[in-house]
Amino acid sequence: MDPGRDLDVPAPRRAGQVEQVGSRLSESGLREVVEKAQSHGLSLWDTAVVYGMGRSETVLARALKGYDRGEYQLSTKFTPQIAGAGGDPVADMLEQSLDRLGTDYVDLYWIHNPADVAGRRC
Repeated sequence: MDPGRDLDVPAPRRAGQVEQVGSRLSESGLREVVEKAQSHGLSLWDTAVVYGMGRSETVLARALKGYDRGEYQLSTKFTPQIAGAGGDPVADMLEQSLDRLGTDYVDLYWIHNPADVAGRRC
């Protein structure tokens, strides 16, 4: 059985790629996708600050409201190209993402577009 076959969302977008889903659906439409995905065991939601310059994280947080934090996993990304010049840009960007996501932790925090990171102090 294909767990996402009745999501009525093209296959590459079934895994919670909010950048794609969130920009094409209303918030209520995204909530419907979240409900169907969660009910079919799809519970890893991936986003990044650069997806809508934070909007994706904010919209995803609203779509997940009402679910216990243990019922889903969150993945977001550090994006060096937009990092601030503070003392700890990785931690600063994470803190901002946590605020938008309405949580105190993410399950996976990784680097987005690492091409120019070698010469940066992050």
